[in-house]
Amino acid sequence: MADGSWNPNFDPIKSTRPWAADFAEGNSWQYLWLVPQDVPGLIKLMGGKKAFLNRLDEFFTGGYYWHGNETDQQAPFMFAMAGNPSGTDEWINKIISEEYGTGPGGLSGNEDAGQMSAWLVFSMMGFYPVCPGSNQYVITTPVFDEVKVFLPDGKFFLISSINRENKNKYIRVITKNGAVFKNWFITHEEITKGGKFTLQLSPKPAMK
Repeated sequence: MADGSWNPNFDPIKSTRPWAADFAEGNSWQYLWLVPQDVPGLIKLMGGKKAFLNRLDEFFTGGYYWHGNETDQQAPFMFAMAGNPSGTDEWINKIISEEYGTGPGGLSGNEDAGQMSAWLVFSMMGFYPVCPGSNQYVITTPVFDEVKVFLPDGKFFLISSINRENKNKYIRVITKNGAVFKNWFITHEEITKGGKFTLQLSPKPAMK
């Protein structure tokens, strides 16, 4: 409040749509995750990875996530950043299938300079820049059998999916140029150097 006191009637889920009384275009639950520049710091403030993942799970299962605005669009990728990549795979699959379509209502919110579409393109390809100032892209399950990014000098960056079916939404194993790859992210340099990433998919969560 203006006098430095806290709002005695504060409600973290109040007004989940634009122009809320306490927050613009979102609520406290949604703005909680708007720390893309320091996710490790946010995890620490919440009491560690277990507490962070429990709260993130409550956010999604409680129905507080709102894809129609950029405020919390990075949140599903934070499962992987806290040690549960399968959580990212599950919720990205659900958001793509429920929030996008080819009809007049194909976008669930304002395109805002292309962000809604950019989120979809990255997510369908299988990687997303949670923090644009970083060189890391969080990995998730692609929706295609193969994605090829053509690079200068005849090089390319290839993502292949094995056993890609609707029920197989979780990544079981990742290999990079034939060797097992254990990171939850790829770097910009790994993309621009070219190479082949292969994702073996499974119907059950497998990566913890």
